[in-house]
Amino acid sequence: MTSTFIRQVLDIIVHELNLSGDPPLDQPLLNVGADSLDSINIQVALEDKFLVSWSHKEALTPDQTPLQIAERLTALINQEQP
Repeated sequence: MTSTFIRQVLDIIVHELNLSGDPPLDQPLLNVGADSLDSINIQVALEDKFLVSWSHKEALTPDQTPLQIAERLTALINQEQP
């Protein structure tokens, strides 16, 4: 996982949550005010950006950290590649 990739994930999180700065990588999104709907919006934005799809049982939740989200996204991208 590169710093550019993490930056892209953070940019989406910042945009979707309307934050003035980056959330801590190791703190749950709950700590910056995210709720379940915010998690869905972040997930949809990440799916659109990286052309992947989360299953319903693997959906993002506000108790996940940005680093956990980036790690899961990396795994999804690797699964989607032929």
